[in-house]
Amino acid sequence: MVNRLAEYDVEFEPGHVILPGSCLQAVPMHEAGRWSGTFEGWGTVEFDVSAAH
Repeated sequence: MVNRLAEYDVEFEPGHVILPGSCLQAVPMHEAGRWSGTFEGWGTVEFDVSAAH
C-alpha cells in the first residue's frame, strides 16, 4: 500500500495510524435471521437481522 500511495506523493511518517479498510468481501443480507462470522484467531461474532419493512 505504501508503495502504491507513493505514486501519488502520499507519505507516511512514524506514528501514523494506517487503516486501509476491510480485507473481507461484503455479503448482502437479503433474509432476516441469525447471522454469524468466524474469524480465525479472533472468534465468532453473531447478530440478528430483522426483515425490512
